[in-house]
Amino acid sequence: GAIAEGFQTRYFEFQDFERKFEECISKSAVKTKFDQHSQRGKLIASETKAVMDAIYERALKRKAEKTVLKKEVGNRLNYTEQQLIIITQEMKDKIHQMVEDVEQ
Repeated sequence: GAIAEGFQTRYFEFQDFERKFEECISKSAVKTKFDQHSQRGKLIASETKAVMDAIYERALKRKAEKTVLKKEVGNRLNYTEQQLIIITQEMKDKIHQMVEDVEQ
């Protein structure tokens, strides 16, 4: 009787220990797996940020280059328009002079 009672108590304690140990191992496995996924997610986010930063830097550089190019093209267009006005006026003056020469 007394041995059986002690055995029964130890048996239930051992079963309780096994159950708690299994829960602990299960939680640990889930935590380990979650940590791995979490670390992988952080790595992916970090790599994505690095790529986006590089793209942003290239975009800024390209924008600056295009701004300079736009200004240069604008200046050339202005110069061409001014030259066209000057040449047009010179041609008008020459035509006017030719008309005067012919009329005399």
